[in-house]
Amino acid sequence: MDLTKFINKFACDEAYYGDHDFITNSQMGHLKKSPLAYQKYKKHGMPDTNALIFGRAFHWAILEPEKFEEKTHIFTGKVRRGKAWDEFKEEYDKDANCILLQNEYDDLKCMQDVIMSNAECQELLYGGKNEAVSCWEDEDSGVFCKGKADKVKKDCVIDLKTTSSGELHSFKGSAYKYGYNRQSAFYMDGFNKNKFIFIVIEKSSPYNLYIYDCSDQFVESGREEYKYLLDVYREYFIDEIKVPSQYYYKGLL
Repeated sequence: MDLTKFINKFACDEAYYGDHDFITNSQMGHLKKSPLAYQKYKKHGMPDTNALIFGRAFHWAILEPEKFEEKTHIFTGKVRRGKAWDEFKEEYDKDANCILLQNEYDDLKCMQDVIMSNAECQELLYGGKNEAVSCWEDEDSGVFCKGKADKVKKDCVIDLKTTSSGELHSFKGSAYKYGYNRQSAFYMDGFNKNKFIFIVIEKSSPYNLYIYDCSDQFVESGREEYKYLLDVYREYFIDEIKVPSQYYYKGLL
């Protein structure tokens, strides 16, 4: 199958996130919990939480600063409730805008300054393609996959992350917990690159900055996981050998 038309189609965020025929790394995160969890996600989607809104605005601030200034709106109240909040939200919560509290906006501007003033980050973020899309058929399972990467360059994929902890080794533990190893392998294979780099920044002062290359061990552990999850996906949602409603886990404590 010629997947070029899908790559062009999925350049639009609405089409990319509205499609369920091609599986993504994020969707595999739900599948990892259980086939039932994935089925629920597929039916109801994900609520637009404050953390997701902040993350979206952060990516705009670094990769699409003009879009950040255009579509980010600042609510000067301290909390997201009350009459003033309701009126502000009604006016601006549309067209995929991001509404931030003043302190969140201030943090984002500081994070933006730290990253964009760092020489190595400048080099990593220069050139290449932002929000790059790839579609492919996994050669082992035959499942159609897609990915949208923050930045793709000639030799690597680059991903932006935030962290709430300023401790040096904290992100390493989070990387396995949140499936970043799976993401690195999935994107390296999907975009046919041999290197994956995380740019990670603390979400509050002093806004510590970290740049992580991914080791072979880290990537391979993620590859094993995503290959397994694609097999599960095929069993439950393509071949329908198994039924999500009959899923259960049996183990030993």
